[in-house]
Amino acid sequence: MKASADTIELDTRSNNDYFGPVYVGEYWRKQEVIYDTMADWTVLIGDSTEGDQAIPSNYDNVISNSSKPVYQDEDTRTRKTEVMNMGSYWVNGKEYKERMCLQHEGSDETKRFCVNDFSYILADSINGNLMANGVMGFAPTTHFSQSFIWYLKRAGEIDKAILGLNFEDPSEHAHKSEVHFGSFNVDEIDGGEEGVNYYSNLGNGKWGLLMDDFLYNGEDMTGNHMAHIALIDSGNSSIQLPATVFNNVKAKMQKQESSVSETKIGSHTILSARKSCDDLVELLDPISFEL
Repeated sequence: MKASADTIELDTRSNNDYFGPVYVGEYWRKQEVIYDTMADWTVLIGDSTEGDQAIPSNYDNVISNSSKPVYQDEDTRTRKTEVMNMGSYWVNGKEYKERMCLQHEGSDETKRFCVNDFSYILADSINGNLMANGVMGFAPTTHFSQSFIWYLKRAGEIDKAILGLNFEDPSEHAHKSEVHFGSFNVDEIDGGEEGVNYYSNLGNGKWGLLMDDFLYNGEDMTGNHMAHIALIDSGNSSIQLPATVFNNVKAKMQKQESSVSETKIGSHTILSARKSCDDLVELLDPISFEL
């Protein structure tokens, strides 16, 4: 994992989350965080956070002179707290402001992509298994104090408030996933600059596109139902469908492979089969969707 100019290479773990570095506080504590397109807040795990963390944190806000608490009421010194459901875990913590940078080791001081007084949540406790030192939130929040991209632009580190994501197949180790700050890499787009397509974000605080038709081997599975907004989640490797579309796809797959069936995982229903993915690729037809 490395940083070069405005680009961070990302690691993939558990075939699900994308991990990158952020350097925090006065002493440049390197934290391995999940880069999450669905998270509204940036969350850090401190050395005093309670709960099960797979990766212990070396960040202590108490000894960082650049760390500042945020108060809900300055007169009564009432702290501003947040309780957040982040999918597979819950976070209970308090809001702080801190210096954060994308680069440090071996980088020129003018190219560290630093922001000062960036608002984040320092977790008091974690309920669930967070396999990182925290989460860097990249949801399109309207609260600019929570947006690392807007902080970079305001600090003059980038010219445009753009986040460019290039996710590669984790099994292809020769190709690394990347995140670009202030730009996107047209070389990774089919057709280059002429191949770029633009869509309006309809996610209401999230990244979302209007999905018109969901196709199985070119056949529409939506049953003439209205289009749905599909959310873009960098921490989710599944395709989640409305019930009608799900059942139509299941019926098609079961005609081609009898072991395809529903499986319950918590509150979710998924399709599974008694064949390997390599075998299923040969047995089942391709899926696609139209925007």
